[in-house]
Amino acid sequence: MPKIDLPPDSLGPKPTKKQLESLTLLSKEGVLVHEWSGVRIDWHANIRDGETFEKFNIKTLHKFVDWGWLEQVGETTWKSRDYAVSDRGRKVIAKGEFRK
Repeated sequence: MPKIDLPPDSLGPKPTKKQLESLTLLSKEGVLVHEWSGVRIDWHANIRDGETFEKFNIKTLHKFVDWGWLEQVGETTWKSRDYAVSDRGRKVIAKGEFRK
């Protein structure tokens, strides 16, 4: 999946309030977004925190990855991969600004 070529000091677009809330949820310790595909199934994403699984919008996941807010972690297979909040994503959270 190609990333948008943002300058190193750019944090990407200003998130919506809902995107900022999602990014904040993903920044908690041990939380990963797991992207997966099955036989005859399109790509899906779940939030994993070790105990529970919650659905996550696949389009939002791809936007976050494109903007550099999430980075791939761990081993990748042909049908699954995991993402965690990147340093750029943590800066967006720390800034705390969102679109109206």
